[in-house]
Amino acid sequence: FTMYKRVDKKIHPVSTNFPMDCYVRRQIPEDPLETLNPLPHVPPEFTPTTKISDQRMKDLNINSANFLSTEE
Repeated sequence: FTMYKRVDKKIHPVSTNFPMDCYVRRQIPEDPLETLNPLPHVPPEFTPTTKISDQRMKDLNINSANFLSTEE
């Protein structure tokens, strides 16, 4: 249980205007979508790395039903 709060200790909201100096002004300096590098239309060939090897890619069995085109 919480302690009883007397009426003189209660907080009553006061309706006032919030000063403009206290607002947080958020500005994005430029449009982030304009600075993105364009994606290539043809993806590069897969090169194995330490995290994913050729054997792991074969185990994933991607495109086993040949539903993807050669570009995909």
